[in-house]
Amino acid sequence: MKFIYSLNVKQIVFLICTIFVFYGCTEFTSENLEEKNLKAITDSTQVKQLNEFKFLNKKYQIPTGLTKWQAQLDKMIENNHLLMKNNLKLLSYTFVRDVVSVADLELVKHELNADNNFFVVLNDDSITNFTIGENEIVSKNYMKFLNLLLPTSDSIISAAHNNKYSSDESVYIFEKNDMGIVALNWQYKGEILNTTCLVSKRKGVLFDKILTCIPFEIQFEDKSIVSNQNNLKSSSTPPPPADGAMISSKNYNHKKIVSTINEILWYYDITATLHGQCINGRKVATYPETEHYAKGMDQDNVWHWIFGTYDCKADIQIVDFKHGPEGYLLYKYYWCYKHNGTFTLQWNGTGFVTTGGGTSGGGTDCITANDLHYVN
Repeated sequence: MKFIYSLNVKQIVFLICTIFVFYGCTEFTSENLEEKNLKAITDSTQVKQLNEFKFLNKKYQIPTGLTKWQAQLDKMIENNHLLMKNNLKLLSYTFVRDVVSVADLELVKHELNADNNFFVVLNDDSITNFTIGENEIVSKNYMKFLNLLLPTSDSIISAAHNNKYSSDESVYIFEKNDMGIVALNWQYKGEILNTTCLVSKRKGVLFDKILTCIPFEIQFEDKSIVSNQNNLKSSSTPPPPADGAMISSKNYNHKKIVSTINEILWYYDITATLHGQCINGRKVATYPETEHYAKGMDQDNVWHWIFGTYDCKADIQIVDFKHGPEGYLLYKYYWCYKHNGTFTLQWNGTGFVTTGGGTSGGGTDCITANDLHYVN
């Protein structure tokens, strides 16, 4: 499957250098010089980020002579194979015209709203599988979504700055000489589809009802996090560290679902850690640690008008722990997500229990003292 990420540039904190003027002369102190150096570093970071774009959570440099949105669309065409399992392909794009004013943008939004006969329709059973067709819920709320994403009235712009969507970087406030319209040419199940894509020279792709609404899955397998130093195994290994040196081992499971505009639909992150020490050249388990975090797209996200909401929960529980050179950490972990609904997740002392349905997974795993590695 192939798709382009319209990834928004992260906000940059600018350092304001204050120049103290005494008797008409500027006095440069060590603090002044430090501030100037920090500002130079910040400005350099800003330039670097403005020359970058993201595609499937990876950063790429914008090729010389291209705008950010052109680089994004080219990368999508380059990776059309990511879309093929859903019988979709981005064939080409053509710049149509600039959006010259707020009034012009308002007209464009009404034109988009008039063409609301097909959208990306997600498959609840497989988040990366989708069809393109009618979506009554999205059609009904389409103009409301466009007004929040691309505000044009003073009241809506003020709300975008001050209400619950103020931290959403995908919200675009009109800038003169920045916004444009691009026609996208798609092939879906052998038929040609045309969509109107809104782009920004500064931010890249802003919105397209197909392009920015295709989900992708990013999954990291369960694995142990270890250091690069040698493990304590045999007499052939280097001498052990001094007694009491801390050592640890981690095991985690992490899974994300993100859309092409870098909005997270749901994700969970579960970590189990066994801490230990080296005592007389032997690995000794000392104490366990677990962490879990999960979040789904809620109604505070402007994109929920397109994708709906997701409830996501995760948990990890210690089943058994043993201290010492024969020590170990035995644990169970569990995750679950549900589209347009909620559920409960509880630990009953021996296992996890959910009510309300949803898609779930998990398992039982163990980290032993033998898995411990040196701390870097």
